[in-house]
Amino acid sequence: MLRQVTGRDEELLSRLTGERALYYAALAGRLPAPYFDAFVQRRGEELTAALFRVFGTWFAELGERSDPEELALFLDRSENAEVTGKGIERLRLSGVRRVRKVPFLQFRGEGGHSPRVADCAELSRLREIYPLLTGEQLFAMPEFEEFYVTRMALCSGGLSRIRGIVEDGRVAACAQTLCEGERGAMLGMVVTHPDYRRRGLAGELLRSLCDELPGEIFLAAYSEGARRLYKKLGFVEIGEKTCLQFY
Repeated sequence: MLRQVTGRDEELLSRLTGERALYYAALAGRLPAPYFDAFVQRRGEELTAALFRVFGTWFAELGERSDPEELALFLDRSENAEVTGKGIERLRLSGVRRVRKVPFLQFRGEGGHSPRVADCAELSRLREIYPLLTGEQLFAMPEFEEFYVTRMALCSGGLSRIRGIVEDGRVAACAQTLCEGERGAMLGMVVTHPDYRRRGLAGELLRSLCDELPGEIFLAAYSEGARRLYKKLGFVEIGEKTCLQFY
């Protein structure tokens, strides 16, 4: 039976791994609904599944004894979900439009500060960054207003940062921490303007971000080109997650 978790739950945190543990440790108890919700599924005293939602995307980690029918009913009402665990193949979801297996990587290289990397957490820069992200079509994006409000809420709370390299007066490349805390950070939304590609900007930006972040650093590779770049920079594959997009 699924039940909602309020605040920070240490048992739930111990059940989560990698990216999910980082998200939960950083955000639980610090972001109010509707930005953050968490649920657990139990069989008796056994914790069989953990789910939480961050800004419209559900993150689910399943155990071998999770109840797939209850989870399917729950996730079918969502727009996007990322699922890991041993019970994925038992899920029967009716509204799935797209299923992707995405490599998950951890940074084990050396960072390097770049004086060209600037803070881009402001309205004018985010208006430039947003069409670059939507143009990639690698992941689902909310409308700009929701994107702006949620990213600025995270930045103002010290839970995220947005960095970019500006050339010719415009954002040539950008990257963000999707969330960050004492344990480390999850990087994402890495994109380079088409006019500035093949100049090493994404690599310079990511090395600089990794240099300024504490703890463990993770990211997901949504394309083969990104996967090759991240490995070149010192990221190592540690697993994969299943990304679901719904109608």
